[in-house]
Amino acid sequence: MNDRLSISFENTENAFAYKSNDALKKAHWLFRLMGKNWLVNMGTRITPLAIRWKIPFTRAIIKSTIFEQFIGGETLQETKPVVDMLAGHQVQVILDYGVEGNDDGDTAYDHAM
Repeated sequence: MNDRLSISFENTENAFAYKSNDALKKAHWLFRLMGKNWLVNMGTRITPLAIRWKIPFTRAIIKSTIFEQFIGGETLQETKPVVDMLAGHQVQVILDYGVEGNDDGDTAYDHAM
């Protein structure tokens, strides 16, 4: 017996049912900004410096924008509500661990292992 679901990416009402109107508006705003190459180029140069220099609110801004859109959490405990919510909408997740953003090179990879 084949119980595979029929998947269609054409019905956006179903695809985004788990998001509120405000969350969809925020995502639209974020993706619109990400479509501006000059802004992305500037951000990728300035953001690491802002984090390194501990400029106030840098982490909060990142966490409430890019992080919120693309990252489920920093720990397994933080990801559980996101995983559960998506599972409730028949969306399966793959948990990845990212250490590649660290400037410590092999030391960071060894520590992560």
